Amino acid sequence: FLLFGLYLYSKNRQFFSMLFIGFGITVKPWPVLFIPLLLSGLNSKKRIISLLLCLCIPIFIVISFYKLLIPSGNMLFMGAIVIAYNSVVGWWGPSIFFQKLALRFQLPILLNLPAFISKITILLIILHLSKKMSRESVYEVSKYIILTIYILSFGLGVHYLLWIFPFALITNDRYLKYYIFFIGIYYLFFCVFHLLN
Repeated sequence: FLLFGLYLYSKNRQFFSMLFIGFGITVKPWPVLFIPLLLSGLNSKKRIISLLLCLCIPIFIVISFYKLLIPSGNMLFMGAIVIAYNSVVGWWGPSIFFQKLALRFQLPILLNLPAFISKITILLIILHLSKKMSRESVYEVSKYIILTIYILSFGLGVHYLLWIFPFALITNDRYLKYYIFFIGIYYLFFCVFHLLN
C-alpha cells in the first residue's frame, strides 16, 4: 500500500495516494510516518485538510467494518495500544544493550526511556527529510526514512531490512549490490544464531 501510495504521489495523484496510505495504516500503523513527507510543500490549508480527510476514509471504513463484526470492541483502548506500542526487543543493536542494562539494574526505565528517545529522534529526522521532499525525490527520501527507522528502531526485526529493497531498486542505488551481499550475510547469521539458541 505504501509503495503504491508513493508511486501515485510521484505521479501527482495526491488524493489516491492518501487513500492507499490510509489502507496501509489500517494494516500496519508505521506508514503514518510518511504523512509529513506527503504534506510537505503544500501551502493551502484547505488542500492539507482535504488530503488528511482522504487519508481517514479507508481508516473509517475498516473501523466501521470491525465494529460490525465485533460490536463489543473498544476502539479507544485499541487506539491507545497502537499509539503506546513499543516494538519487541530486537536480537541485536541498541535494544539488546539497554535491555541488558535494565535487567542488570532492575530498572525498566533504562529500556523505556531510550526507546522513547529513539522514537522522537526518528520523528525529527523524518521532519528534516520532509523539507527536501519533491515528487521527483519521493523514493530517495523514503529510502532514507526506512534506513533511519531500521538503524534507530528498538525492534530490529529481520523483516525491516526488506522494506528498503524496493526503494533501492527503484532509485537504482549504486550500493545495491553491496546491500544484497550484506543482507545475505545478515540472514545467514540470523539463521545460524537462531539454530544455535
